[in-house]
Amino acid sequence: MASSLLSSMRIRTKLVGLLAGICLIALASACAAFVWYDRQSYAAAKQRTLEVLVDAVAQSAKGPVAFADKESASYVLQTIEREQSALLAAVYLSDGTLLSTWQRDQSPQEVPGKLSDLDQRWGYIGDQLRLMRPIEQEGQKLGQLYARFSTSDIDERTLHFLSIAAIVLLFAFLAAWAAANMAHGVITKPVTKLVEAVTTLQQSQDFSVRAEKVSGDELGLLTDSFNEMVGAIEARDEELASYRADLERRVEARTRDLDARNVAMRLVLDNVDQGFVTIDRDGTLQSERSQAFDRFFEVPEPGTKIWDHLERQAESFGILLEMGWEAVLDGVLPLDLCIDQLPRRLQTMTDRHFDMDYRPIMNGKELDKALVIFTDVTAAVARERQRAEESETIAIFEGVTKDRAAFMDFFHEAERITTRVLHKQNADVALVMRDLHTLKGNFGVARMHAMARQIHDIESRCLEAVRLPSSADLLALAEAWEGFAKRVHAFVGDTASNVEIASDDYNYLRDQLAQEGTSNALQAFVAKLCYEPTSTRLERLAREGQRLGKRLGIANLAIDIDHGDVTIPPGSGWLWAAVTHLVRNCVDHGLADASNRDRPTLRLATAIEDEFLAIEVSDNGCGISWDAIRDKARGLDLPSETHEDLAAALFADGLSTLDQASEVSGRGFGLAAARAALRDRGGDILVRSAPGEGTSFTVSVPLTQLSDQVRVEAA
Repeated sequence: MASSLLSSMRIRTKLVGLLAGICLIALASACAAFVWYDRQSYAAAKQRTLEVLVDAVAQSAKGPVAFADKESASYVLQTIEREQSALLAAVYLSDGTLLSTWQRDQSPQEVPGKLSDLDQRWGYIGDQLRLMRPIEQEGQKLGQLYARFSTSDIDERTLHFLSIAAIVLLFAFLAAWAAANMAHGVITKPVTKLVEAVTTLQQSQDFSVRAEKVSGDELGLLTDSFNEMVGAIEARDEELASYRADLERRVEARTRDLDARNVAMRLVLDNVDQGFVTIDRDGTLQSERSQAFDRFFEVPEPGTKIWDHLERQAESFGILLEMGWEAVLDGVLPLDLCIDQLPRRLQTMTDRHFDMDYRPIMNGKELDKALVIFTDVTAAVARERQRAEESETIAIFEGVTKDRAAFMDFFHEAERITTRVLHKQNADVALVMRDLHTLKGNFGVARMHAMARQIHDIESRCLEAVRLPSSADLLALAEAWEGFAKRVHAFVGDTASNVEIASDDYNYLRDQLAQEGTSNALQAFVAKLCYEPTSTRLERLAREGQRLGKRLGIANLAIDIDHGDVTIPPGSGWLWAAVTHLVRNCVDHGLADASNRDRPTLRLATAIEDEFLAIEVSDNGCGISWDAIRDKARGLDLPSETHEDLAAALFADGLSTLDQASEVSGRGFGLAAARAALRDRGGDILVRSAPGEGTSFTVSVPLTQLSDQVRVEAA
């Protein structure tokens, strides 16, 4: 309020007030200093004078005090009465008792009877001066003299000087005000002339107006600058007036150029194979887009979000894109990192594939819009699928020719699990995830990488939404399996369930049949012909372990096989599929982190124990971190107090100590699937492990659960 009032005052008023105020402040400061100095010096002089008086009275009181003569002491004290400011005086004996007092009539103050009851402070205290002097004779203290004096004379003197200072200030202010009024014209006249010129210019908009220069000081320079500025504006107005005549013509010409450029740009956009579209900050599709985008995804409605428009073309894709874009807008992570994490591949329901690229459009440091580029890679994906199918065909051929029985076990087990998934025999998400994980692992072991990748993608989508495979996922899996099965049948024909018999064994069987009385031995031998040695299975697992070790950088992986001359009934592919999970777990979890050992070793062994087949899969790696298992179990609300709880949690769905899943492991369903398959047949898995001492899995399954009916043909 005060600042606005001051700013609205005229310069004359401000100038006069300033000069007079400065003069008044200077004089007031000087007068205040003078009055303060006089008061201090007068008070000090008075104290010195009164101290001399008190010293004299103390000298005179020696005799009366020495003889305790009260009357004489009273007479001596009356000498202090001549000091007009004296209020009272008292003499105390050496024992502190009051001997005699003197007090001015108008002073109502009382003197304590004991020296100890007296305020011992002296000097200026409040409105009094208090003095105390010892009464001594030849070094012996006889008593004490106490006196009080008024300081009213000091206050009167100060008030007198203040009155004089006020009168001086008044006359000085009036003189300064008069002098400022006389001198202000010299300063304010140039300003007044400049204000008149500005007012005239403002009202008339006539830039030929000039301010009159009346001084050569800074205000004169300001006047010259103002006149030069007005002259420059006048010249600019004349120049603008010369351009105004053809301004519309230039605007029209530029508009035609811009229209032509827009047409050319639209022609380019409409003839490129890529889909370009601009989205604003909240993801709304803008009108700036190429014709290819409309051809790819239909013409969007105004105000449509890009994820809503693309959701009509690809199920679940819009949700992923919307979640990724929310991370971009949150600004928690760097913009480049968030852009890199947005979905990069779009597969429509019509099986068209598009690569996506995102180019942020910035407004300063803030994201304003984004350019999204769609490239149709359907043909490239088809070629890649063709190459994958050819690669799988070669792998099928190699599998059938090198180890037909093992390959057919893999095929039948994969067929059984795939059928279960496609026919939705399990409604539990965890059970379906076990099947998908087992399928993915089995295809990976058989080097059917295209099938493994496709199942891995389905598995990832199910895990992200915690759901069963969608209709689109099941359709894709069915088509992929149908194509794979056709390629397999093209090689194996109808002999997929046959068992090969060596020619020597067949000849022996023929000779035995020609003899009599050998029916029991013959039956035992014929039954044994259908069995298969576990050594073959363990060697296959060893090869898989070494292949996996090479993928994980374990080039010096040693395999220790102890088959124990065990043979088992055929048709046990489900068992070895479960054991494959254990092999992958040992190599990927146990030995991959201990690859710096001199000789990382994987042990595979079989034995018959009490009508049970025992299979051991162990490693000499880093062992299981039970503390990590405990943390993961608690995160899944699983029991984790005892070691038995942790061993059970190791086989729970979704529990994995790896932070990132791969096509090999990391989902947390492999061990769960293995244990579930074994328990369905009356078997189980025992695990033993300690940090730094490796891990050992022992599988036990009844021999009666391994028998299947098969047809035997001579090889």
